[in-house]
Amino acid sequence: MASDFDFDLTIWNSYSFSTFNSSSKEQPSLFSSHRIQDVRPPDLSSQLAARMGEAEALGESLVSIIQIKKYTPAIITTLESCFSEFPRELLENVVLNTASAQNISVIPSTHDESTGIRSLLNFPFVLPSSYTSETETDNRISFLPVAVWLYPSSFIKTSQQGSSRTNIVLICTNSHVSRALISYYGAAYQKRWMRLQKSPTWIFPDILHTLGGWWEVWNITKQHLGVYHRYVHELSRPVRFLNIRDSQKPRLLDLARQLHDENAILLSVREQLRVHSAALSRFLRLPMCTSSQDVIDRLQEHLEDINYHEETSQVLTRQLENIMSLVFSIETMAQGQAVARLNILAFAFLPLSWVASLFGMTQFSLSAAWYPLGALIALLVVVAISFALPIHGFDWSTMRQSMSRRFNKDMISSTHDPETPAGSHAPSVYNSSTIDLSRQELPLQELIQQELIQEELSRQANLSLHKISSPVHRMSGSPHPTNPFIRTKPNAPAPIRKSSEVEE
Repeated sequence: MASDFDFDLTIWNSYSFSTFNSSSKEQPSLFSSHRIQDVRPPDLSSQLAARMGEAEALGESLVSIIQIKKYTPAIITTLESCFSEFPRELLENVVLNTASAQNISVIPSTHDESTGIRSLLNFPFVLPSSYTSETETDNRISFLPVAVWLYPSSFIKTSQQGSSRTNIVLICTNSHVSRALISYYGAAYQKRWMRLQKSPTWIFPDILHTLGGWWEVWNITKQHLGVYHRYVHELSRPVRFLNIRDSQKPRLLDLARQLHDENAILLSVREQLRVHSAALSRFLRLPMCTSSQDVIDRLQEHLEDINYHEETSQVLTRQLENIMSLVFSIETMAQGQAVARLNILAFAFLPLSWVASLFGMTQFSLSAAWYPLGALIALLVVVAISFALPIHGFDWSTMRQSMSRRFNKDMISSTHDPETPAGSHAPSVYNSSTIDLSRQELPLQELIQQELIQEELSRQANLSLHKISSPVHRMSGSPHPTNPFIRTKPNAPAPIRKSSEVEE
């Protein structure tokens, strides 16, 4: 029977602020802790009822922080025996988030407040590094689940009848939560405690302020991005120029894996920001929260902060994506270099294989003694051609460009009618201003048009010189010489003139 109650939890119950005075330093906080191990339900219920009676007598709300160190199903049985309508799903989700890092959240409901207000949010927490190093990214970002339950005093089964105070229960699994809240509601901060007693809904903005350390997340993320950025830009540099030791230089595959892990963490942070934004919007609609304008103003400030953090997360996500794309580009270049080395090997073996196939033919009676000489000659010829082409400007890129230009020129020339005179073409082509090719780079289409224009002008100039050098022919009855640029029909009759024109 003892194994059924083999659990370990610690409960902090609040004291009244009136028990402290300015000169007393015996009690450093407003909470007293009770570690509960192997306790039967009646014992825990009686302890909570006694503390509840003290708070009711002083007219204050009881704040209880339950920290679960070792979970067994007996914890739920124990707490359900103490509280009626205990939210067991909140406790189970808190334990599940801690064990599996699923980060399940529960936003408060507005349609039913008879069972109290229930919420579960995950707050960011940067795990402390085991050692400090500038080239390591040890600090990992995790989330601390914290459940909040606001319930009336009548839910405690052994409490006095007629109690109308609203009490607070917080459920967590990490001691950082309890320490932060106990320090926040310390004996030196009377104003915080009194406003919480006046309006228990202040617990929501106070938790957001105490545990919402989003700036720590951004600081550690920026530090990680700086380390990754330096690694990526030094991957392609020679070892003698590296600022870090070669043993500290990660492999490209390991770096890509780390970047994917960092991206997954950043996506989880953005998801929790979205949940916090939805929870704050729901808090602002709760009747218990809207009863205090100060609570509304503080929740509105937290909502604006969450929106700012969402924009910051978007910027960091884009920076991380840029680093990941750079890593993939470096990997692609490395693969291309590996393929280039294989091409060099193929470049050497292709002529050798050709010579081997030549000597392997049975139709010829070449001696095998000539094989080394033939292979050497073929290899030298291929190497000479490969070096001669780029020297004379016949590399593959220029060859492709010249072939493309010649093809486009032939296509345009095929559409040009040689019988059509130059004057019948579009005047905008022939009247265009002179283009200085040495000052600006023209597209391929415009260069081809300029070449066609020059060829057409040269042809017309040669034709005109040929006409001028030949004897001048006059038509019969025509007083004007024949214009070489105007076509006339042969044996055309003389034009008929009027009498007034003849007299003139």
